[in-house]
Amino acid sequence: MSDTSSEHGSDDDMLSHAPCLLEEMVREVDELVGDGAFGIERLYRAGMGGMRKTSVRSLYWKIFLGELSTPLPKEKPAALLARWTEEIDRKRAGYAALKEKHTVNPIQDVDDDDEDALAIDNPLSDHKDSLWSVYFKQEQIVREIEKDLNRMSADDTSLYERPDVKKFLRNVLKTFALENLETGYRQGMHDVLSAFAYHFYHNAHSLAIAPPELRKRCRQSASCPEILSLIDLTIPIEPEHLEADAYLIFDALLNSPSTNLKSWYKVVKRGSSEETPIQRLCTRLQSTILPCYNSKLATHLHKHGVEPAVYALRWFRVWFIREFDVKGSAPLWDAVLCEVLYNRTNGEEKRKVYEQTGMTPLEMGVLPLIGAAMLHFIADDLMERDFSGTLKRLMKYPPVEDVGVFVDKAIEWSGNAELQKHIAKPDLVSASPPSPLANHNNNTTTRARSVAGPPQQPQNNSSAKPSYVTLNASRTAVAPSSSSAPFPGESAKFGSSSSYESYQDMQIREMVANEHELAGKLQRIVDTFQDRWFEHEKNDRTDEERTKAQEAYLIAIAELKQVKDTLMGAIAPSPEEQRQKQEQWTAAQRAKDHEESAARKQTLNQQKATLSRKLPPSLTG
Repeated sequence: MSDTSSEHGSDDDMLSHAPCLLEEMVREVDELVGDGAFGIERLYRAGMGGMRKTSVRSLYWKIFLGELSTPLPKEKPAALLARWTEEIDRKRAGYAALKEKHTVNPIQDVDDDDEDALAIDNPLSDHKDSLWSVYFKQEQIVREIEKDLNRMSADDTSLYERPDVKKFLRNVLKTFALENLETGYRQGMHDVLSAFAYHFYHNAHSLAIAPPELRKRCRQSASCPEILSLIDLTIPIEPEHLEADAYLIFDALLNSPSTNLKSWYKVVKRGSSEETPIQRLCTRLQSTILPCYNSKLATHLHKHGVEPAVYALRWFRVWFIREFDVKGSAPLWDAVLCEVLYNRTNGEEKRKVYEQTGMTPLEMGVLPLIGAAMLHFIADDLMERDFSGTLKRLMKYPPVEDVGVFVDKAIEWSGNAELQKHIAKPDLVSASPPSPLANHNNNTTTRARSVAGPPQQPQNNSSAKPSYVTLNASRTAVAPSSSSAPFPGESAKFGSSSSYESYQDMQIREMVANEHELAGKLQRIVDTFQDRWFEHEKNDRTDEERTKAQEAYLIAIAELKQVKDTLMGAIAPSPEEQRQKQEQWTAAQRAKDHEESAARKQTLNQQKATLSRKLPPSLTG
């Protein structure tokens, strides 16, 4: 990573104040693989709560998702270092090749001596496969990514404002989108990648600031010299290696058969009854899982017509980052990613089950159970609220001191004995009041004590009393506020005029933004043409400057054509678009005519009925 202040941003960057954790990193990796007696249970123990304060989270995640192969039993650190070096070098080279594959320069890539190529690859060409068309399509993807990166919010916003980190995120998302054209880039992907960026950069920072004398001392204190070499290899400080590793782990999460997170971003045609995988997961959370462990709450949500997708889509799509921020949600990620490793290691025995259900191990694992645990722990508060209040609470989850309790409860409910025995449980204490919400009218975080017992059995009787568990003093304390910010979609649910107006405002803002974008592009074109026009007066230009001016001139011509195409598309719709609009108008007109006819008929019948009551029976008969 560069040491320049311009690269790293302002002095208030959180990384600039982060301590050097090299000694802790060496100790953790030494305990994991240093004695040559590695066992898979060490990774399970870490994922189930043993790495809450880890200094090498990025290393664990790489193993969980398979970017790094799992260490072998009795494998010495020197052998592991050699094996991982070969794997990482090969995979990083593969990412570099992907970036090169998707880097398009329509000026430099065209062969000026090939007339056939020039007929297609010129700024005014309408050919869909021309280099200029490809270039502008890629630029459109980058603009969509930039919009999300510019409004990204997290607990360490200064990190995401750094130019080098923005470039890192943009490159990874662009490469993924171009390599997965059937999905492309979808909003929310940047949030998932931001979690990897956060932990990658924080772990790398500890290595980057370690003084030479500390490195020497750590190398000597480790069980073998290869421990520090393993850390240097798997937690790089070079920007290109950070970016490559992030892409590999991001791609593994979205494309791996055991996760298939990419399917969650599937777009369904408007009006289609098809349910996407993530919508199916939300429905399963509230309709299938929650009734097994808290039937009263499930009934309450059903009674008030709470749609699970309204709140659970937000939870699952970005893995709880918007509820607990990137740092706070890390233990939830640890558990879910650790289960990915477990499923990969023991996947064959469950493969047929997943094939029969059509769901991935991720959808049938601990992730939805974490969502159920989150509902369970605020059940008392939700049960006291009406529809509006319930949605407000679900859309603004109360503060949580340690989200680890959700993992503990989810693993307990999962019935996975192998993972259950590795949960990092605190000391047991005596019981306190049975509610996890000690003071739900207080806005400050409270503490409650708990009793840990055997896993609760599913409740088959809807009238059975839900079994609440309270929180341990060393774990979570949640205190919901009864006066939280209003749910942003609530007015839309009731169709209020303010919601419609805000939607109109959004459309107007988007239209103005598009117009400003076109205006900015036209301004650049005009400036380029002016510079080209008066170029003969600038005899002091170097050859390099003249080449750049020539390239800018060609890009300006291509952009001018793009502006023309945009305006023509807006002014003169295609025949197919005109036909669709005509059909929509005709259908709307017919529906309106039908309603008016039905209203006239109803009015006539009412008039007849009134008249018949007033006339003598002899006349009405």
